[in-house]
Amino acid sequence: VTGVQTCALPISLETDGHGLVASRILTDLEGNPAFILKVKIPRTVYMQGQVNLLQFMILLLAASATLTAITLAVMERVVLNRVAKLTADVSRIGDSADLSTRIHVAGDDELTLLGASINRMLADLEESQRERAEQSARFRLMLERMPAILWTTDANLNFISNVGAALEGLNLQPNSLAGMSLYDYMESHDTTYPPIAAHLSRSEEHT
Repeated sequence: VTGVQTCALPISLETDGHGLVASRILTDLEGNPAFILKVKIPRTVYMQGQVNLLQFMILLLAASATLTAITLAVMERVVLNRVAKLTADVSRIGDSADLSTRIHVAGDDELTLLGASINRMLADLEESQRERAEQSARFRLMLERMPAILWTTDANLNFISNVGAALEGLNLQPNSLAGMSLYDYMESHDTTYPPIAAHLSRSEEHT
């Protein structure tokens, strides 16, 4: 409340949510208070400003929500969907164990570079697998033609494999001894028997 001195009696100014109220006490001819005169002026500019501010805040919130939705949609389409597809392709290749399969890459961003790196890795693994297969085939061919017998056993001296051209002289086929005990094949359980002792000594060295 502010007071404005006019003549002998002040004018009081008050504000509320809707307007400005000015009041003054009127006196009679003898100078005694007789009436109170009040004038209310609507605060049109102030109220319009409040409405405009509220509208601005609503529009700002709406624009923010719209921008957020658009950003999420773009991220889902451009990034998340591509990441999901890349993950699915890698999982499919891992399940099939087919190293000749490649991942389809398109675009020019970090995901494209990642896909290209995966393809290069698959190509290297495929080449390494092919070289190992060729080496294994050559080694197997060499063993089959070698005039000797090469066999492997497990820790219990059971045959795992037996190969070599000398098998024919013993009327044996490749890997025909698999599962048989070395003791049974040698028809002896004497651990000092040279073939058995050699296997036992080799087993002890590896344990």
